[in-house]
Amino acid sequence: YNYKYGKPSTTGKKKSSTTTSKKKKSSKTKSKKKKSKKKKSSKKKKSKKKTSKKKKSKTKKSNTKKHTIKKSTKTATGKTITYKLTSWSGHTGKKLSVVSVGPAGIWGVNSKHQVYKRSGKKWKRISGTVSCSDISVGGNQVWCITSSHYIYMRTKKGSSWKKISGNLKQISVSPNDKVWGVNKKGAIYRYLGKSKWKKVPGTLNVVSVGPSGVWGVNKAGSVYYREGTYAKDSSQGTKWTKVAGTLRWISVGSNLVFGVNKKYQVYFRAGISKARPKGVKWIKIGGSLVQIDIYGGKVWGRNSNYKVYSLTISGYSTVSSYNYKYGKPSTTGKKKSSTTSSKKKKSSKAKSKKKKSKKKKSSKKKSSKKKKSKKKTSKKKKSKTKKSNTKKHTIKKSTKTATGKTITYKLTSWSGHTGKKLSVVSVGPAGIWGVNSKHQVYKRSGKKWKRISGTVSCSDISVGGN
Repeated sequence: YNYKYGKPSTTGKKKSSTTTSKKKKSSKTKSKKKKSKKKKSSKKKKSKKKTSKKKKSKTKKSNTKKHTIKKSTKTATGKTITYKLTSWSGHTGKKLSVVSVGPAGIWGVNSKHQVYKRSGKKWKRISGTVSCSDISVGGNQVWCITSSHYIYMRTKKGSSWKKISGNLKQISVSPNDKVWGVNKKGAIYRYLGKSKWKKVPGTLNVVSVGPSGVWGVNKAGSVYYREGTYAKDSSQGTKWTKVAGTLRWISVGSNLVFGVNKKYQVYFRAGISKARPKGVKWIKIGGSLVQIDIYGGKVWGRNSNYKVYSLTISGYSTVSSYNYKYGKPSTTGKKKSSTTSSKKKKSSKAKSKKKKSKKKKSSKKKSSKKKKSKKKTSKKKKSKTKKSNTKKHTIKKSTKTATGKTITYKLTSWSGHTGKKLSVVSVGPAGIWGVNSKHQVYKRSGKKWKRISGTVSCSDISVGGN
């Protein structure tokens, strides 16, 4: 093809004809230099690997901020609550049929009824003769149901399973180790301790217990909340109250309830509080899951292909009146140790005293220099994060030609451009042009749209070479 106005770049970036000719001439000289540099570059490569690891860690942090989804709702008093959710993160290694999260860790069961526990970024097989079809994690206990509906329990640091009397098909354990379950006929039971169960009126297909009370889903998909159980997971409650919406699976957190419907769409119940224990409304989020579980700010689940995913939710408040026996969870999903928090509180007072004494001694000239240096470093950090986000979110798509050769296309994520709303936009060697709903013509100049003056009003536009 004869590009009269210059050959376009395959990366979408502008290239001048003078620079391309210089590159061809310098390619021969560069190849000679590369051969001589290969012997000396062994030490440099090691240092580059270390710096590249640091850059990768920076990109992970920046991407979490970049892809945070915000969902808002109003409370009973009219106050707006904004929830922040990160995008779903896939976890390779094991395909699981059930995954559960709690103070005792992240546990899962595969299709062969083998039990696994999350250790760092890997799944560790839990040895034992018990094969589980369902599992639920509590504060210090992990409960499981076998394919024959037998019930077993083990402690967080225990090495063996203990059989509990009774038969259930699905089980749920709260962060305080309070247990509810459902048998194959849909009958509901709660555990009293010492292998004793008490039947609760009603029938459910799935039950879940947590700081926000006891919730359940029946065979028809109707959602129910057990009155009198908010912040009281040891209580039997008074009655079942129907909540709007239909689900196939449900999981109770702290002022949050997550669920999955028959189409595997994921929802969470927003606006749950002591005044409104049933919440305000269901909010749909992205993703497709079959089963889901929540503890603190961490949500885990698996899809129809048994792949495990997780996301972090923040912006909600924990149930203040709930007695967290094994430590209050973080509202961001990150672990916080009680020892580190106490040390920080003690050191903060000492630091504040030192800062006050330093402020009196420091001059105005030094402070102005520091501000200038901070501005420069902040600009560098911003430029690094922008570069890392572009690299991180490059999508690769592959296809095969008639000869069997694989072609890989690389696409960056979509970037929104504010300033003007356009009905038609066109791009070519002559630039980026557009037309709005009022038939006014605009041209892209840098990062802004410039109005093109004239009497012609356009409904369609197309850009060529000149």
